[in-house]
Amino acid sequence: IGLPFINRYEQWLIDKGCTIVTRSFYLRTFRTLWKVGIKENYYPETHYPFKDFSFSKYNNPRTKKRAITKEQIELIAGAEIDPENDSLINSRNYFLFSFYCRGLNFTDLAELKWTNIVDGELHYVRSKTKEEFRFRLHPSAAQILDYYTDLKGNSDAGFVFPILYKRHATIQSVRDRKKKILTRVNKQIKELGISLGILKPLTTYVARHSYATTLRRNGISKENI
Repeated sequence: IGLPFINRYEQWLIDKGCTIVTRSFYLRTFRTLWKVGIKENYYPETHYPFKDFSFSKYNNPRTKKRAITKEQIELIAGAEIDPENDSLINSRNYFLFSFYCRGLNFTDLAELKWTNIVDGELHYVRSKTKEEFRFRLHPSAAQILDYYTDLKGNSDAGFVFPILYKRHATIQSVRDRKKKILTRVNKQIKELGISLGILKPLTTYVARHSYATTLRRNGISKENI
């Protein structure tokens, strides 16, 4: 393979629009796989392609600040939305629920069931890392849940939010449905932010970052976050 291949792979990641953090993750993972392969004698050490590849540019990369302030979160929460605009109401609720639930990512939010809510606590296993989480719901998160308790059009498959239904019975249909709703949520929450004078483009990812940043601004250590 050699260094030219690694350079081409890096350029391919750049062309796909991967951020420096994402590129660092993929390249370091690829490097680890090679090291494991050498250790397990799948190929000789002379075939190791990263020997002359410099990772210095990926050390402590600077990333765009994606968080917004607590005051801007409150602005979003207090914005007046037409009660008939169910789609926008849902998008705002998903954004805020993510923030109030410790940066809950959209995939886990979409897959939450009412059985995950126990005595005012949220219990769930993160799909990406398989870590178990359990914490008391923020009052604002509990209010969002109240909105969906008896909502017409609720999921017929026991999910908290009207995203996944029984008709989404295959892995592909679930994946397609979540992608469709996430695209809509990000579009609508971005437009809502612009209407409120929030210049930073809003996405569900911004909600995740804003939670951690809010804690940091309130003196919570990075380790605890």
